[in-house]
Amino acid sequence: MIPAGTRVVIDTKGLTEFDGTTGTVITTRAAKSYYPYEVKFDKPQKGYKVRQFAENEIKELEVDTNLRVGDAVKVINAKSPYYLKTGDVVYVNPEYDIRVKIRDTSTDSRPRLGSFLFKRNELVKLSDFRPAMTTSGSPNIPLTVTMSPPTTTTTTTPSEPIDAFERSVVKVYSEARELLLKKHHDYGPKNISRAPGGALNGLLVRMHDKFARIINLVESGAEPENESLRDSFVDMANYAMIGLLVLDGDWPDD
Repeated sequence: MIPAGTRVVIDTKGLTEFDGTTGTVITTRAAKSYYPYEVKFDKPQKGYKVRQFAENEIKELEVDTNLRVGDAVKVINAKSPYYLKTGDVVYVNPEYDIRVKIRDTSTDSRPRLGSFLFKRNELVKLSDFRPAMTTSGSPNIPLTVTMSPPTTTTTTTPSEPIDAFERSVVKVYSEARELLLKKHHDYGPKNISRAPGGALNGLLVRMHDKFARIINLVESGAEPENESLRDSFVDMANYAMIGLLVLDGDWPDD
């Protein structure tokens, strides 16, 4: 039996539309049950947040933190616009993130940049989709993935070092992201999603107050007694990020 808390990927051999979806086992019933596993999806699928699956319909998912240039990977961060897309690692920076050339961006409306930065825990090697074990102890049929070579070449080569400006951008983005995730953990989503007048109106009020603080500090030259001027700009950046999540429909309601 696969224990609760295990990260898994759905593989029903084409019998359902959930194939390739990742999630976490939250309930494990008796082995004799036909659908012993209850899986909470990383992102709701077809209106479902949780579904039950048979033993041979889920496979344990390993996250490899030792990715190398050339590895074929899949994005498993449900909040990423590239969730469940596959790509190829084109650059690994041990200090920061991993750059991946996404293979299929046809459904993405964002401008093409050639390759994108991800955290290690947002990626999994395609070869690391481990088959789950049946009750008899023999593995099910492994999930197979047909890998086709990228149709275009990336402008970033494996030997090209990340320059000072890009390193600074990554550092600031990472700092803002960590702060946003920590505050989201403390506040939850309702302070935005259920703000008076709606989420965007709530953001406008917060951004107006923060911008007024920035203007006052810059024009007066006063030394702030609480958060620094830099902290205020980080907050503004995160408010803008929340606004994008709201517009994209990715900000949770509860």
